[in-house]
Amino acid sequence: MRKTCLILVAVVLFLSLSAPAFASPSLGFPIYEGPGCATPEDAVRLYLEGIQNEDLGKMLSAFAIETFVERFDYTGQLRRIRSYIPFSITAHPSVSSLFTTMNIESRKQEIVNAIKFQLVVFHLTDYDPVISTMFRSDDLDAEIAAFVKHFEDNLGTLALRDLELVGFIPPNQLSEMYDEEKNQEQRASSAEICRADEFRSVAALFTVGGKGYYLCCDALQYGDQWYLFRLGGNISNLLLIDQWAGGITPAP
Repeated sequence: MRKTCLILVAVVLFLSLSAPAFASPSLGFPIYEGPGCATPEDAVRLYLEGIQNEDLGKMLSAFAIETFVERFDYTGQLRRIRSYIPFSITAHPSVSSLFTTMNIESRKQEIVNAIKFQLVVFHLTDYDPVISTMFRSDDLDAEIAAFVKHFEDNLGTLALRDLELVGFIPPNQLSEMYDEEKNQEQRASSAEICRADEFRSVAALFTVGGKGYYLCCDALQYGDQWYLFRLGGNISNLLLIDQWAGGITPAP
């Protein structure tokens, strides 16, 4: 009997030690986000390294996901926009481990979708995510085959794999409006809702095939660590970059 109990205890200990991190997000195990970066620029570097290596996990690790869900001010957001949006990723407070897990998955999926659109729009300049393509040709098979081939030819080789990071540009050099009081208030409001210690836009300059591009992102600081909040964001809006482009625009 004692031997059996010892075996059961050993099994329980083994399972608890070997269980994957995603099994208990409510206990503080990270799922997607990394440990954070020393600077917002380092978070952008981490994201770009993920693109270069075609490593979605590394790309996601640059973003605040679990910490974002944990810190997010649910009632503050409702007060800020004065409305309730049922399909937003912050539609429900994290009232239990189940809802916390679902909110984490929603936050992660939001980022994955943003990355997907960013990469597709970069490679297919004629792509518009808000317009459906209707197939009306008499030769339906040929029309669909040509449509699919257009995607395969442009997405099959990830051009961003060959990007070279040139450096970073202060956002206020790209737009004088960045430092305007109203825009500073908007960033402060975002930081407050996310319960972040600081909120900052980052603009990176990179090249692909000899052409220069800007990558704009918003970053959050939690404690001493920086994470990406979103692709595009504040400085991207000021530069009138299409929201589906994920903050990427040709540099002049």
